[in-house]
Amino acid sequence: MHTEPAILHICTTTTQPPGGMEHLVANLAHLQARHGRSVHALFPQFDTSAALRELFQNQGVRLEFGPASLRYDRTRSVRHVNSLKSIVHQTPADTIVHLHYPESFLSFYDALAVRLAGRRCVVSFHGISNWPEAGLRKQIATSTASRLCSVLTVNSSAVARAVLAAGVSSRFLQTIPCGVPNSMATQPQSFEARQHLGIADNTFVITAAGRLVPRKRIAAVIEATGQLKDLDKSPVVLLIAGDGPERGSLEALARKFSVPARFLGYQTDMSYIYAASDVFALTAEEEAFGMVYVEAAFHGVPSVAVDSGGVSDIIVNGETGILLPNADVAGLAQTLTALRENREYVLSLGEAARKRARQLFTISTVKDQFDKVYCHVSPTDPYVLPTIQRTPEFYLSPPDREKG
Repeated sequence: MHTEPAILHICTTTTQPPGGMEHLVANLAHLQARHGRSVHALFPQFDTSAALRELFQNQGVRLEFGPASLRYDRTRSVRHVNSLKSIVHQTPADTIVHLHYPESFLSFYDALAVRLAGRRCVVSFHGISNWPEAGLRKQIATSTASRLCSVLTVNSSAVARAVLAAGVSSRFLQTIPCGVPNSMATQPQSFEARQHLGIADNTFVITAAGRLVPRKRIAAVIEATGQLKDLDKSPVVLLIAGDGPERGSLEALARKFSVPARFLGYQTDMSYIYAASDVFALTAEEEAFGMVYVEAAFHGVPSVAVDSGGVSDIIVNGETGILLPNADVAGLAQTLTALRENREYVLSLGEAARKRARQLFTISTVKDQFDKVYCHVSPTDPYVLPTIQRTPEFYLSPPDREKG
């Protein structure tokens, strides 16, 4: 009787609370286990692991912790190689090790440990590395380590460009976008969500979500919302979900501009928040993918975002949302004002966003695409990737592909 190879997901981040990469791995592993695979996940050991444990426990996925040196920002050594090799070697012989990185950097030591343990290696890059800042050493390590792996996957065209810039051959590269649980397709109705949150039906609701750190540029959303409040239209409320070091300063900024903002903190369930929203707005720059835009789309909520990074892979400007050239507050305020004055247009954008998200960005679609990758991973030769159908073509534009 044929059985599918076991999967060991190795994640090299310790983001707290768990971020997009951690949720994606947990959801993917859950679905893989439901379809009969033996699956577990390995994270570097760290102190504040309660939220991560809860996330994987809720998904029914076995979670283990390995050496702290597994963190992507830690320096590896021969000792690390031996430690990781020992852990990997305890898995069944047919196991596929799936390495996950929050940037475009791939550790040579991690890939070497997997190969020395006699296991096949698939790598997923979830973020963008700034190579001049990251350094030539990491860039060379990424290019060299890629030759020890069977397949490398990226989640957007922006990440693909960063990986190719490191010197990785495009023949090893496969694009697989992020996906959200299929259950997200079932959500509360808008009136129900607004009643739950105590928001009047005629209110124009803007939502922003993410870790409250400078690069998310939530301050720009607050300032832009402040320019809407005095218009003789329906009332406005700004919902901000997430937590982080900037929370205090952002709350002070909202008071300064008299913005009717609600800081909701970290949310494990965003369904009522999205369902109550008219527009999702986030002007973060150089997002590798942007899972929040997909989540909003599943609830029929169009997004306003900056056209940078991988966001344009998710949002089709003027069809499923609005892409701005930069994070200029005046431009964002003007866009939000226009949307506020044309609710029918907002609804049409939202429906188009929902339809596209259901076609491309479900976790079941992601799981199916990874299954194709796993099926074509050579058990003996990591240097030859059989021809498989790339998905979808719009993620990696022709100029970014290697010729020949």
